[in-house]
This record gives sequence, structure tokens and C-alpha cells, in this order.
Amino acid sequence: MKRILKVDNKFWLVLLLSAALPALAWGQHKTSSAPAPKTLATGGGPPPKEVIVEKPVFHLSVLKAVGFSAIGAGGIGVLGAIMLGISAQDAGDAYNAAPSHAGYVHANALAAWTTGTWVGAGVLLAAGITLVLIPEHSSSAPAKRPEEKNNQTDESPAAKLTLTPSLGGLLLRGTF
Repeated sequence: MKRILKVDNKFWLVLLLSAALPALAWGQHKTSSAPAPKTLATGGGPPPKEVIVEKPVFHLSVLKAVGFSAIGAGGIGVLGAIMLGISAQDAGDAYNAAPSHAGYVHANALAAWTTGTWVGAGVLLAAGITLVLIPEHSSSAPAKRPEEKNNQTDESPAAKLTLTPSLGGLLLRGTF
């Protein structure tokens, strides 16, 4: 079976795809660039009203920024692991065609690097997804302790009924 791409071409293909895909997605957000309205210089009539439009400010927390960076690094790690895996398969095929000690060592080293790259990419992806999914706390309102939440009556209803598990079964409590 004849291969169309060689190892060198695969490297450039993976490098090109890893650089081109984020660049294509970069300009996908919607912007409105409407031209400025034309005014007539007639001299009569009320002056035009000034309209001030404030754009909402997008704040990205440090945790989410690190999370997205880790996801990107994990994605690059996945591409690297795929490239190393293909190279390891080619080295294994070369070893099977002409067995030698150097070919055996080379194929096993590439296989070990492939496994390590897969593990590292998985750890980076999992950490990145975790950091992105962690809810943000508002900096204006400090976090409340659980015992402070129970003493507040502004947000809680007048009557409260709770069912909690205990050693002997279930415990039903009510506050009125």
C-alpha cells in the first residue's frame, strides 16, 4: 500500500491546520459598522439629538483565561499526539520490513512519546474545561457563610420544611 503523504508533509499539514483554524474563527463575531447619518444643513429646525451608545464591557476572569489557554494547549497536544502516533506507526512498519535494533528502539521511543503526549493533552483539556466551568463570584458581593444564610429572613420564606437523612432513617424538620 503506497502512502500519499510523507512524515515531513504531515508535520507541515498539522502545523498549517493548527495555525489556520484559530485564525479563521477569529473574525466570526458580529459587529455593526453602520455609516454615520447624514445631516441636512438647512438652518431651520431643531438641532439633531446626540445619541450616546455605550458598548458593554466584556470581562474575562483570570481562571477562565487560563482555562481557555489550557484547552488550546490540550488541543495542540492532541494534534501532536496524532502526528507522533502516525510517525510511530511508520517506524513500526519500517522495523517490520527490515528488523534492526535501532529500528526497534526508534519505534518504541516514538510509541512512548505518543502515550505521554496523549496523557498530557488529556490532563490539559480536563483542567481547562474545569477552569472554564467554575462559576465566577461577584466581586461586589462577598461570599456568605452557610450559617449567615440561615439567619437571614429577607430571602427565606416564612415557613420552611426540610427532610434530611439520619442514622435511624429520615429526619423531618420544620420552622415557622
